[in-house]
Amino acid sequence: MKLKTLAAAAVLALGTTGYAFADDQSFDAGSIPLSPDMWAQTVMHQAGSFTDTFTFSIQAGDLSSSANPLNVKLGNVDVFNISNLSYTIWSGSDNLGTFAGDNTTFTNTLAAGDYVVKVMGDADGAMGGTYGIAMQLAAVPEPETYAMLLAGLGLVGFMSRRRNTNEKFA
Repeated sequence: MKLKTLAAAAVLALGTTGYAFADDQSFDAGSIPLSPDMWAQTVMHQAGSFTDTFTFSIQAGDLSSSANPLNVKLGNVDVFNISNLSYTIWSGSDNLGTFAGDNTTFTNTLAAGDYVVKVMGDADGAMGGTYGIAMQLAAVPEPETYAMLLAGLGLVGFMSRRRNTNEKFA
């Protein structure tokens, strides 16, 4: 019984403080860093539908991104809850894909340039909702790297073949 009373008191206390977060928000994520670093943001919303916009730029590489609801429940009360969370990645007017915001990771090789991520959902908790989004960029190997790899494999094969030939005649 005390837990229910405590949860109700917490919800009422937090509910009377007002909201310090907006419905639709825009963020400039700047340049997404190369792996192992990443860019991440946590966003809070009051109850209702929202569409957030994140603008960013990248060097050429494999972009991995994920958006996930951060739901909080006290007893039977959804304090922070987001349903129908999804995000879309745009390059200019080209939609590169829409993905569920349920720990699904989008990974695609992208050219250097400016991009936009739009996150949509419904904040339907007693205090609204909150979610997290993260992006990371892995560098794409240059053609010279592949040439060096093939040359190295060729040398290893040559040395292996040479040793086998020397062993037969010894």
